[in-house]
Parts: sequence; C-alpha cells; structure tokens
Amino acid sequence: MPAPGLPLTRSPRGGRGRLPYRAVAIALALSAGSCSSPAVDKAAGNGAGAGIAVTTAADGLTIENHTTRPLLNVRIAVTAAGADTPFVRVVPTIDTDQNAAVRFSDLLSEAGTMLDGAVNAPQSATVGGRDTLGNTYSANARW
Repeated sequence: MPAPGLPLTRSPRGGRGRLPYRAVAIALALSAGSCSSPAVDKAAGNGAGAGIAVTTAADGLTIENHTTRPLLNVRIAVTAAGADTPFVRVVPTIDTDQNAAVRFSDLLSEAGTMLDGAVNAPQSATVGGRDTLGNTYSANARW
C-alpha cells in the first residue's frame, strides 16, 4: 500500500518535459559567454608588442608604451648623483601607443623631497610596469 499523499502515477510533465527548455537555456548561456565588448578587446590586446621606450630630456623623461595592451602601475625610479635613494613616481596607466611625460618635479625620494636636476644631476632611470594580462615590461635609460 502506498504512503498517504503520494500519487500512484507519474506526472505527464516529468523531467522530460523540461529538457528542451534546459537545452535552450544552456545554448543561450554559452553564446552570451562568447560575446565581447570593446573594453575587453582593448584589455586583451593581440600580443606583446615592442615593450617600453624611455627618452631622457634635460627636465625629465618620457615613457612610451609600445605594447599592445595598456600598462598599469608604471614605476619610474631615477637615480641621481649625491642621492642615497632613488626618486620615484608611479603612473597609474599608460594606454597602448601613448606616452607619459614625467618631469623632475614629479619624482619624489623616500623622504619626500623632489628631484632638482640642478642640485642632483640624474644619472639613470629604470621603468617597469605590467600590462592588463600581467606580463612584465621594463626599460633602462642613462642621461
């Protein structure tokens, strides 16, 4: 004897009636995942490119992004004559095929002093950053 409250027959809309709906839902989810937006395409890029280029000048330096992706947290460290620690600046982002001009007054030591090219002549610069996929790039330059 069946337990009270349980049906004796199976419902006509059992699990098989929902199968086409589930298949359509899965197909829609998979096709939506393959879509892309311009921001995703820009962040993904299409290869490493030529890297970072550094150009020095009498009053600062210019960093050029020749990668195929935006660079993030680009760290510039300049060593100067007579200074114990480097003068540093972090540029949050440099887009693809763009450049960032950094003046000596933008560079600070650990103590918080600005680089003065007349007092402490710059000797070399080290630039490093990562692209949106985590690839690391670096470059060096001398004055």
